[in-house]
Amino acid sequence: MDRWYVLVASPLVGPAGWEWVGAELRMLGHRVVVPELAAPTAPAPVWRAHVDAITSVIPKGIDVVLVGHSAAGRLIPLVADVVDPKATCLFVDAQIPNDRAEPVADDDWFLAHVQSIAVDGMLPPWSEWWGADAWTALVP
Repeated sequence: MDRWYVLVASPLVGPAGWEWVGAELRMLGHRVVVPELAAPTAPAPVWRAHVDAITSVIPKGIDVVLVGHSAAGRLIPLVADVVDPKATCLFVDAQIPNDRAEPVADDDWFLAHVQSIAVDGMLPPWSEWWGADAWTALVP
């Protein structure tokens, strides 16, 4: 059975973040897909649209390794439920859900924060999202 690596980027970052990793894996002979996620304007619940976008590019009957970065960690177990509940899920600096339940719309505070720091629809580098004090607390 073929093994495929499905590299899922955070919805806020986009698939370009996996470009180099995907290229390295392909050079080693692995099959890799880096799916585009649903547009932020997708109908609610947007997480369902993300899961649908991811599962639509995964061939049936393959051994799949789902690799999620950041907020995509909340998505890959839901993708596994659709494509193969025994799929390997790898979390890379990612949110790890407490269970396989559907995400709850509890991120209104985050959306409000992101909207407040955007300038002309563009976000600053993520390392600037929380201010210098946040880094001091995380990296003494």
